[in-house]
Amino acid sequence: MRNLAERVTRFAALHDLWLPGARVVAAVSGGSDSVALALLLHDLAQHGDVVLAGLAHLHHHIRDADADDDAAFVRALAGDLGVPAIVADAQVREEAREHGVSLEVAGRHARRRLYDEARRATNAARVAVAHTRDDQAETVLLRLVRGAGASGLGAMAPLRDYLARPLLDCSRVELQDYLRARGQAWREDPTNTDRSIPRNRVRHAVMPELRAINVQADAALARAAELLRGDDEFLERLANAAFLRCVDPVDDRHIVTIDRSEFGKLAVAL
Repeated sequence: MRNLAERVTRFAALHDLWLPGARVVAAVSGGSDSVALALLLHDLAQHGDVVLAGLAHLHHHIRDADADDDAAFVRALAGDLGVPAIVADAQVREEAREHGVSLEVAGRHARRRLYDEARRATNAARVAVAHTRDDQAETVLLRLVRGAGASGLGAMAPLRDYLARPLLDCSRVELQDYLRARGQAWREDPTNTDRSIPRNRVRHAVMPELRAINVQADAALARAAELLRGDDEFLERLANAAFLRCVDPVDDRHIVTIDRSEFGKLAVAL
């Protein structure tokens, strides 16, 4: 499956995800997508494209013994690949309750803390996460039903700050085929079948219907996200230029004057 590694290499180069030989940490939950990410980065490291600096895993303490087994699996995988495992503990359920947020939001915050820690501990330039083309399509639909504009529908960028997403051009099926071809096991999270979670409902109920209309629905939605992201970046540049024409600072108290005539000429999007 070297072709898959070559596709990831091309995608990384196209989006400037990292410089050649950069130190990259793989965020690994134990699921198929993230295990494939770890192995693909290890493949790239063998060819000198990157340095796999370690595997980062969040022990979220949500699924009791299953979460313990996930952490043990990632530690063993790191050992097989000859890299360190950075495993962080977070009481995500308690954090969600304490801050009045959902488990998803609390988990996201805990993961970002882990990524910061892992990057510093390994002196890495990037943390790679395993979002796939399937995830991108699901994200577009979830944001669409919330009424998002171009910025939101642009969904997940290939690179944001130090967070890289090298698998956005790969499907989940391709990654699982890659793992099977290598005889590599992965962990299944039973919560992925819980349709009370909106993303799972989109994954298991909505996407199959869209694929019945267009077998390439995932790729089409991902392509729409990429186009909208480009449109949003272009509008942002135009808006910044319009700001300079329309707005003048008056003093150092953060008071400004706005040229109403010039402002009124702007397109609604700006």
